[in-house]
Amino acid sequence: MDRNTELLEAILVAQALTLAHEIQAVKVAEGYGHDIDKYLFMAYDMMEAKRDSILSRLLENR
Repeated sequence: MDRNTELLEAILVAQALTLAHEIQAVKVAEGYGHDIDKYLFMAYDMMEAKRDSILSRLLENR
């Protein structure tokens, strides 16, 4: 995977994490803070792991 592709992937992951935060904020504002979907948390954890993996690869390739 070339550097441009890795950077694009990192941007997309960051956007996905931002969207997850926004969804969570809306649910809390609507009073569903105690009932946030477990799949949202699973997706969030997967995106964080992916982000960490990408950042690690980018730092190695510097």
